[in-house]
Amino acid sequence: MKKKLVRILVIGLIITLIGGSLVYAKTLEEILGGKEPTLELVTEKKAEIVDYSKKTFKDIKGTEWFMDSASKLIGMGAVNGYKDGTFKPGNPITTAEFTKLLLATFGYKQELDSTVWYKNYVEKAKALGVIEANDNYSYTNGMKRKDMAKMICKMLGIKPGKAAAQIFSDTYGVDTSYIDKAFSEYLIRGYLSKGVRTFKPLQTATRAEVCEMIVRALEYKKNPEQYRKEKNAFYLEQEKKQNLKDGLLLDSSSELTTEDIVRLNKYIYNQQLSFKPPKSAFLNNKKTIEFFGIDKVKSFVAKAKGYEETVANLDYRTLNDSFVQNMLKYVNPKSTYTEKGKEISAEEHYRNFMEIVKSAKYVQQTKFYSDPVMVYITDDDSIRVRGMIKYIITSLADNKYLEDGEELNKWLVRDIEIELNKVAGSNEPTYTDIIFLSKPRAMGG
Repeated sequence: MKKKLVRILVIGLIITLIGGSLVYAKTLEEILGGKEPTLELVTEKKAEIVDYSKKTFKDIKGTEWFMDSASKLIGMGAVNGYKDGTFKPGNPITTAEFTKLLLATFGYKQELDSTVWYKNYVEKAKALGVIEANDNYSYTNGMKRKDMAKMICKMLGIKPGKAAAQIFSDTYGVDTSYIDKAFSEYLIRGYLSKGVRTFKPLQTATRAEVCEMIVRALEYKKNPEQYRKEKNAFYLEQEKKQNLKDGLLLDSSSELTTEDIVRLNKYIYNQQLSFKPPKSAFLNNKKTIEFFGIDKVKSFVAKAKGYEETVANLDYRTLNDSFVQNMLKYVNPKSTYTEKGKEISAEEHYRNFMEIVKSAKYVQQTKFYSDPVMVYITDDDSIRVRGMIKYIITSLADNKYLEDGEELNKWLVRDIEIELNKVAGSNEPTYTDIIFLSKPRAMGG
């Protein structure tokens, strides 16, 4: 009787020694309550499945970057470990293995062929349009990352489409139509370092990478719009942390994206002002911060932002004297402007501007984006704050006021520099001029 009881305990329980005491470790079936392991259920039980994985696989700590996705596939029974008690997340995966995993998790499980085990999965993938006749995959070789992106897009019914500009620096000579589309749908992100994106398209995908890709695809399938929204917010935050770490951003509250930073840094410095000759850089950004200190440089960004968001947030129905008074906070009150051949004061200039806005029935919303890393000094001590504006014009009496590329009721983007100059007798710089680095373009264009 005692021997029988011992056998039952050994077979029915998994016993783990923790802190000197015997603790009962649940099986996956018990964690999931005997229910079908859907994506929703394994997501709900993720913490318990991660704990299970740590105890089951000796090379899993539970804190790895891939653990969120791997735990879900482990819970669904889609991936398993090896006989030696390891998971081997860095092991390469073959095209046949990837095809099987992709189809099985999407509900197309096939019987294994007795001769070529993956044959039925390949035939089903071809029937579904996931694999085409001209793909010429070598199924026993490693699954290339570029092909993984392509097969996932096809499984989800996502059509190929090339981006306007190259996204990854290492995809020259590679058809990026599916890679670019997968990126725009937040299915792939690649690797990011110091503002440079790489994808390693010809590299064989690992078990960890495949887990991540498959789960992203499953989550996308459930609700593409919600998925894009959530992943956009998630990756913006992740990439901001990386850019702060790499020194491409200095302010954690900055809203510049990686693409914004790269694009803004491509413009030449010291572009010619409308009324001044070109000049050479006196202090680059690093030296500007060393000279002034980070807090002072942040104040320059705040000054430029304040000016731009005051002068470019306009509503003819509500403009009044407070607009003029607010503008005078950002400009040298002793500045003079020439209008119609006559020299006038700053106050008169902005009152005239206000009347033009009213007569044009002009309404515009604007937000300015920059970072202390975008500030530099020219050889005549002018402070330049480089950044971008996002704006929308919702009312205008006459379209003649629209610039090339602008449309009503459409969010637009434009790259700019705002020049600040010191006022005699004051340590605080004031607005001098604005330099447009680009023409207006549609948001996302």
